[in-house]
Amino acid sequence: MKKLTVASVLLIITVIITVNLTSCSVVISTEEGLQAFDEALKNSLNAELYYIKEKINDDGTDLDYPKKFAEIFVNVYGEYKEVGNDTDIYAPTKDENGKIKDFTIFIKETLGEGSDNAMQKRVHVGKSNSSKKGETLDYIFREIIKTSGKDMDYSLDPMSAYDYFESSEFQENYALSNFFTELLRIKHSDMFFLEKNGAIKNGVGVALKFKISDSYLTEYRQEFGKVSRFSGSKYISVEIINEKISQIIVFRDSKLSNTDVNIEAEPYSLSITYLGPIINMPKYDKSDWYNDSLA
Repeated sequence: MKKLTVASVLLIITVIITVNLTSCSVVISTEEGLQAFDEALKNSLNAELYYIKEKINDDGTDLDYPKKFAEIFVNVYGEYKEVGNDTDIYAPTKDENGKIKDFTIFIKETLGEGSDNAMQKRVHVGKSNSSKKGETLDYIFREIIKTSGKDMDYSLDPMSAYDYFESSEFQENYALSNFFTELLRIKHSDMFFLEKNGAIKNGVGVALKFKISDSYLTEYRQEFGKVSRFSGSKYISVEIINEKISQIIVFRDSKLSNTDVNIEAEPYSLSITYLGPIINMPKYDKSDWYNDSLA
């Protein structure tokens, strides 16, 4: 079995982008774009392994909530195999009980960077080796680092990655469906593709750019009591690779400080690959496991 490092994941992403940029681009119809969107969303939700980076860097321009910063990494990893001859598509390897081998989860969440309440949360869960040649056991390791005061809370408890994956904590915060909440809500009638390059097919990729309807934004606010992530947007970009969602970016016009110059800002972005880097688990019987450099 081959395992990926961070460098190899980045190399795969670079190769995919290079292929997409150099392949022949074809403008497709709105109907074809919507069909690709629906199929990619369905396929992504069925993925068993995934690596997510979500970034919120919102200055609150023209909206009624304050500046926010958050960066979240979620890596749901397991032993895998290549599917067919395509080295960009993977499937998990499973045991005789239908469970993914070497199933491991890593979460890193940074909130409020640059503020007095800044903090980072890290979770590792899966099979942990002993530092003293003992048996391998299932553990969950939690760390909360308050970056402003440099305070740190940490704990470890017995738990398998499967139990954590099925827990309400994970399902309500880090499951794929949570990151697709708004894509799952919008209707085709809420999506207005840009006149130029609104829907393009490029090799194994499809790039969609669309504006969102005012009625969707109003209904979202009425139902949830808060503004949509798409509020104030100039347009939304959704990229699809190998019939799965690979990137979502919200673009918004924003003024440069102390000027009347508008720039195109990215207050929200989400990047997804369907196989992340190897997760290095802490050792459960090492007293200072939290001091190790882990990813």
